[in-house]
Amino acid sequence: MSDAENDNQNDQKNLEEGKSEEKEIEEEEPTETTDFADLPRMKKKKKKTMTEFIAQLNDGVEDATRTEDDVFATDGEHVDKETKLLGRVFHILRQNNPELAGEKRRYTIVPPAVHREGNKKTIFANVADICKRMHRQPEHVIQFLFAELGTSGSIDGAQRLIIKGRFQQKQLENVLRRYIGFKAQTEKRAAQRRAAAV
Repeated sequence: MSDAENDNQNDQKNLEEGKSEEKEIEEEEPTETTDFADLPRMKKKKKKTMTEFIAQLNDGVEDATRTEDDVFATDGEHVDKETKLLGRVFHILRQNNPELAGEKRRYTIVPPAVHREGNKKTIFANVADICKRMHRQPEHVIQFLFAELGTSGSIDGAQRLIIKGRFQQKQLENVLRRYIGFKAQTEKRAAQRRAAAV
């Protein structure tokens, strides 16, 4: 026999032995069935009713479990003093520096009432109302609008702004948003200058 034939026979014997070993291993593994009947049964906890809970709170059962060195154990007088002091601190903080108080002002303005008059004019009807809500002079807002839109215009007798050119409501809204951002930046700079001067 040649070496190749011997190798093939050895390989076949090894395969057969491996299969028989696997069968033996499978047979050796015991199959256990678990029976839960032997385990002790757990009792369900009885749910407290609302009246029992309130009675327990009134009796102070939970407070009795606290120790004297417990961090969360408080007396009512101590809590009252803390809340009063914190209230005073935040009141003074809001008076002196509203930016640090944590309250952010959010501007909500009515959308601009815009319509066209003829082919080449746009009327901004509620410019006076928007300026009043922003606490700004209408002349300043109108100058900003003209500079941003790159046009000119005038105010008619009904306090409407007549702008030369065709503009849509969305364009005027975007310019007003930029004005509010510009206004917020200038107010912030002014507050910083005042703080630096003190």
